[in-house]
Amino acid sequence: PKPGFMPAEEDLAPLPENFLPVHPFHNGWMTGRDEKLAGWPREPDIIRSQLTEYYGLIDHMDTRIGDILNTLDRNGLRDDTIIIFSSDNGLALGSHGLLGKQSLYEHSNRVPLIISGPGIPRGETDALVMLYDLFPTIADFTGFEMPDGVDGSSLSGLLNGQQETIRDEIYTTYENIHRSVRDDRWKLIRYPRLDREQLFDLLNDPLEMNDLSGDEAYSDHASRLRSRMEIYHTEFDDPHPLYV
Repeated sequence: PKPGFMPAEEDLAPLPENFLPVHPFHNGWMTGRDEKLAGWPREPDIIRSQLTEYYGLIDHMDTRIGDILNTLDRNGLRDDTIIIFSSDNGLALGSHGLLGKQSLYEHSNRVPLIISGPGIPRGETDALVMLYDLFPTIADFTGFEMPDGVDGSSLSGLLNGQQETIRDEIYTTYENIHRSVRDDRWKLIRYPRLDREQLFDLLNDPLEMNDLSGDEAYSDHASRLRSRMEIYHTEFDDPHPLYV
């Protein structure tokens, strides 16, 4: 398309279900790099246009990945090749009123991870894994001896059905402004510089639209995850304070 080209409205991608014109509060990164790519409040047609471009790039990438897989097939290498697909964190593009990936919401905190190859059965898992688990996983696949001090856990037992989980919780961070802990259902996000929190029930609210942090009925979940956050903060030698 030519610069400035705008597809017809009916050809634009739909807005995400958790689209907001403005984030509910200043999260410490409202004027960061990616957030400057559209005005406030977010205009639906502009967000839909950006999403359309984004999906177009994904479609292009899928085609190029197909080229790689076809080359493996032509050269008889497919059955001897382990293929791992992942990526950087994804852009919000309107979700929660944000554009970038500088948040700890699920839409930007999670990344795709697909592993395919000889001896790996077809299937899916909701296990909580980290990308640094790939090093010990590849070491298991290839018989490589793991060096000391590797933090990740091999996913081979998960892939072959010998185990269902890798870890019970995940602690994630962004700079000195966002911290979160989540388990298989509950998630607490803390904004230390704002002394503010959000609590989400990911089972019933996967799009994180209903903040339960102010509801006393859920205070036990917030307290439990806050305590776990403090433990992880110490264990990971996190240099930024949780409370200011």
